[in-house]
Amino acid sequence: MSPSATEKLARFLLDFRDGRTETDGCIYFNLESTHQDIADMIGVSRETVCRLFAKFERRGLVERRDSRLLVVRKEGLRDLLRRSG
Repeated sequence: MSPSATEKLARFLLDFRDGRTETDGCIYFNLESTHQDIADMIGVSRETVCRLFAKFERRGLVERRDSRLLVVRKEGLRDLLRRSG
């Protein structure tokens, strides 16, 4: 079974290394990639990426700070992957 869009974005945020810093158990990204770039990398639409980022923010998994993205709850993203596997 192929991964869902939610799983693809969660995996991307956990695995992507460009512009990434990890401190205090959080992952910081300098987002030079657009939503379209991310969509192209994970094989979903730009609209899906926008919707999923909003969903992840509502769940307290990520926060946007200017041009940076902060993954607040890595374990929450991992939980999304475990539920599917």
